[in-house]
Amino acid sequence: MLAENTEKWSTSSYPTDEAISVTGELDLDLSSAVKELAAEGKTVVVVLHDLIAAARYADRLVAMKDGKLVAEGKPSDIVSSNLVQTLYGIESTIVTAPDDGAPVVIAALEPNT
Repeated sequence: MLAENTEKWSTSSYPTDEAISVTGELDLDLSSAVKELAAEGKTVVVVLHDLIAAARYADRLVAMKDGKLVAEGKPSDIVSSNLVQTLYGIESTIVTAPDDGAPVVIAALEPNT
C-alpha cells in the first residue's frame, strides 16, 4: 500500500505486512482514512487479495493473475463468478449487498471437480 504521509494517516500507522480482518476495527479505520484521502482529491492505491473487501471499498478494481491484467473497471461491472473462477479457481455465486449494492462473493462449499 502506498500513501502520501499525512497527519491523518500514514503507511507507518497501518503496516501492510499484517493480515487485516474485513470486519475488524482496523479495517474500518483504514477504510475511513482512505475515503477521506480520496475525498480530498488524492489518488489512493491499495493492493488487496480479498476480492470481497476490494469490491466493497474500491471505486475501481484492477484484477491480475500471474502478472497479467484479467479485468478492470467498477466492481459492479467486473466482479462475476467467471472472474472468481479465473483468479482463484473456485466456483462461486455473486450477490448484491443490500446496504451499498457492492458485489459480494460467496464461495461454493464443494470445489468443482
